[in-house]
Amino acid sequence: MLTIKKYSAFKWVFIGLLTGYFVYHFYYTYVYFPNLTPSDFSLKTMNNNTVSTDTLLSNKNTIIIFFQTWCGPCIQEMRLLNKHKNDFYFTNMYFITDESHEKVRRTISKFQLDSSHILLSEKSFKEMGISAFPTSYFFKNGLCIEKQKGSWIDMSNYEDALFHVRKMFQN
Repeated sequence: MLTIKKYSAFKWVFIGLLTGYFVYHFYYTYVYFPNLTPSDFSLKTMNNNTVSTDTLLSNKNTIIIFFQTWCGPCIQEMRLLNKHKNDFYFTNMYFITDESHEKVRRTISKFQLDSSHILLSEKSFKEMGISAFPTSYFFKNGLCIEKQKGSWIDMSNYEDALFHVRKMFQN
């Protein structure tokens, strides 16, 4: 009789810990957004030139998309935005990764991406608190006005997303 109660208590403790683990990871992946400021970025171009983040964010409206080379939705979004970059004339757009230079170069070559808007972060995304890909930040006059986890644009919602981004930067 004592053995049954002992295992029953263990089972409930285990279920509680497991539930807490999944709730924490769900929150961290889908709900939590780190508040990033220009000082959080330490960036280089594909040609190994250092990029000033103050200049990056203060010139114009800016969209920053954090991506990984293994992320299918990231690559799909990059290809679409590269193809239609003239539609986004009103904003600067940068794709940032913390992966190695060589991995990024292979991905650029494989998917024929425009490398001029791809930047390499010297800080790891884990260190910055970014855990889902793609994660996008929309900056206006150096201030973050919107954040988005997951793809915010694809061919099924292209016109709507473009309209929303224009409106967001006009106000």
